[in-house]
Amino acid sequence: MMLDVVGGGKLKVVNYLLDNLRLSDNKLVATTREIAETTGVSTKTVTETLKMLRKGNIIKRRTGVLMLNPQILLRGDDEKHKYLLVEFEQFDRDNEDEHAYDEYQSFEQEKEL
Repeated sequence: MMLDVVGGGKLKVVNYLLDNLRLSDNKLVATTREIAETTGVSTKTVTETLKMLRKGNIIKRRTGVLMLNPQILLRGDDEKHKYLLVEFEQFDRDNEDEHAYDEYQSFEQEKEL
């Protein structure tokens, strides 16, 4: 893409996300390593870029999957937009619940010792 000439590694990552996103659900199934290998940038650059996009509420991540905020890019009608907005808000909560449960289990095990 033309923007690759101007931007560098982070822009390559953003372009890759936009070019490979499934427009049906605003998701991309790819690991950090896969994105790095495909774009020719380091995994560190991919990680930094994804963190920046996540902090800006542009994407949400789960292991191996990320979702673009449907307010940024959406194809479809109002019903699809509403559905994707709800899914986006819930997208990374599963990971938070799992993490909280794991911490609780660790705490309980330590109490028993």
